[in-house]
Order: sequence, then C-alpha cells, then structure tokens
Amino acid sequence: MAPQVFDDIPRSDSHWQRDPESSWEFLNRVDGDYWDYVRQIIEAWFAWMSASGSKQFLGRLRSGDDSQFRSAFLELETLRRAGWSVEVEPALNGTGTRPDFLARRGQQRVIIEVTARGTPREVARRAHRRGHVWQAIDDVIVGDVGFRVVELTVGPQDLRLKELKDQLTFWANEVVNSPVDPGPFMHCRQGWVIHLEAVRNVRVPGAPGKSRGIALGAIDASFPTHDETLRSLIAKKDCRYGEMGLPYVICVGANMIETDDWFGVQTFYGRHQVTLATDESGEEVFVPAPLTNHGYFMDHVSPRRTHVSGVWVADNVSSSGPHVARNTMWVNPNAAHALEDPTLGGPLRVARCVGQEIRFSETQIEAANFLELDEQWLGARPWSSGEPWRAPNQPLRYPS
Repeated sequence: MAPQVFDDIPRSDSHWQRDPESSWEFLNRVDGDYWDYVRQIIEAWFAWMSASGSKQFLGRLRSGDDSQFRSAFLELETLRRAGWSVEVEPALNGTGTRPDFLARRGQQRVIIEVTARGTPREVARRAHRRGHVWQAIDDVIVGDVGFRVVELTVGPQDLRLKELKDQLTFWANEVVNSPVDPGPFMHCRQGWVIHLEAVRNVRVPGAPGKSRGIALGAIDASFPTHDETLRSLIAKKDCRYGEMGLPYVICVGANMIETDDWFGVQTFYGRHQVTLATDESGEEVFVPAPLTNHGYFMDHVSPRRTHVSGVWVADNVSSSGPHVARNTMWVNPNAAHALEDPTLGGPLRVARCVGQEIRFSETQIEAANFLELDEQWLGARPWSSGEPWRAPNQPLRYPS
C-alpha cells in the first residue's frame, strides 16, 4: 500500500483546532466533508511529489512540529502551482550540496529553494504549554458564566490541569450561586499566573453544537519588521550554492498578510521615501523621492546577488485554503540568469524595478482553477451551521 499523509480511520470529532494540536493532528482528526476535501488535496499533491522520488515529505507532513508541516506544505504547493516536472535534490556540478528542486518544463530549467519561517524550539514548547491551559479553561462550562482572560503568564513547566479545572469549576459555581461576589479567579502555581474575570450572559459558540468557556481572551501580539524577516529567511538560502549556471529562485513562506507591498519593495529594491513640497499653486504635495538605502537586489550603485534570479514570496499560505495565498515573484533586474517567464506559468504576480519605478503585473490565472479545486468547496464554510457541503463524487485530476 502506498504511504499516506493521513490515517485511514473513521472520524466523528468536528471540533475546530484545539490549542495544543499541531496542524497535522488537527487535519488527521477533524470530521466533515470540507476537511475530507482538504485531506484529499494534500494526499493528491503528496502522491504527485512521491512519483518524483522524494521520500522526505511524509515524515515532515506528519510531524507534530508545525514548522516542519508548514515548510513541507509550502514546498508541495510551490511545485504544484508551478506545474513543472520536478527533480528532488538534484546533483549539481562543482558543489557537494544539493538545492531543493530542479524544475523542468520544455527547454526551461529553474533551480528552486524553499524556506518558511520557523519557530524556535523553546517558543514552540511555551506555546504548547499555553495551548493546553487555554483549552482546559475553554472546556469549563458552568451556567451562563464565561471567562475573560485578564492575564495568562506561562510557567516553565506543564501545569496540573485537573487541579486548575476543579478550582475554576468551583469558582464559576460560586459566581452563579453565591449572593456574594467571589471576585476574580487567580491561579498561581509553578511560575504560572492565571487571572480570570466572570462575564455573565455571554456564551461564545464553539464547534457545532458546543459552547466555549472563554468569552474574551487576551492574546500575545507582536509587530515584526517584515523586511528584516524576509531578509533573514532569504539569507539562509542565497549564498549556499554560488553560481549554478541556471536561473535560481528562492521561495519564501512569509505569512505577512501584506496588501500594499511596502515591505516587499523595501526588502528587494530599497526604501521608497516621500518629501513634502509646494506646487505651483502653493499647495503642499507629497513628492516621491528616489529609492534609498540598500535593497536585496541592488543598492543603485552596483547590482547585488546576481546569482539569484528572483524571490517568490508566498504570503498567507494555508493548508485549508491553498488558493488564497498571495504569491509575488520579485525579479532581480540584474540577474546573471534571467527567468524566461517570471510567473513560471502559474498564478504569480510579478514585481520589477525599472529605473526608479516599481512595476507590478497581476496574474490573469485564477489560482483555484490552476490548482483544479472544486467550485462547490471554494464557496463552502468549514463550520457551516446550515446544510453540510457534500464532497464531489469524481476524484480530483492532477498531472501525472
């Protein structure tokens, strides 16, 4: 029997992704025709890639490490989008290391390296511990009491969840039944600090037919400098092989959810600034200034990284909606080996720097059509409360 990404098991749990679950654990567990179709897509892409001789994807896709899962899924989607025949880890003359892929289509050949933003091990462990506690709080349902998370400080070790849930259940019953306000809930153990307040008559819907204990939650938020994030990801790949005699593309899974390309322009072509000036009528207007500082490809004195033909930024990549990713090929204007078709024949928009002007050409190819996704599924909702979406009877067609 051919290896599979997901287990061939009966499924009955339609709860959305629980906080401690990895992406693979969730997709392997969740029930529903919508999710059957997601699994079918990933299985089809994996089978297509396996035909190219790759054995490394299965372990990474089935990993409990989300960084490994995201990276492997990004590679599958990248190559499926390109629609080329693929050689995995090809041997190149003059180097003992091997890039991820050599893609071929007709007479065209392109080297593709793929990288995705990972999560440091300790950060992942902390998030895992926090997820277990968050889920334990969410599972406590007492009357009309919901919980507002005021503070949740993560300790260095796992928390005893049964003790937490017992104390929280007791406190919630006091909120419901005691004539005296019991005050906020505090649980301080082993370096953990959990501070909750009661919210009455608020019940947040959870999975179909269920409710959630947490009514209002505080989340960790950060605002990274995305141009620095992109550069750090690319730096892991750009000088690994040197001159290879072929167009070389680095594909980056960034998850910046960017809509105005500001950080992309800063990263690859330099910073765009504006100055305030006065026009002939005396009105103050914003005037674009020349690109300044160093971009990844150019510093406007001499070209840089000419061995890199372009960087493909795959933004907002999701295994449950592969068609929604925003894909942009940032072209190196001074590449030693220019890409014959920067779209690679797929649904990629293309960014070019021409003089001081940044030009974008939007793709005319619909990602959903290119990926051969079912139209009924595209309009469906994974947690629909109405009639469930039914999966198509006909199997998906993918290139051999």
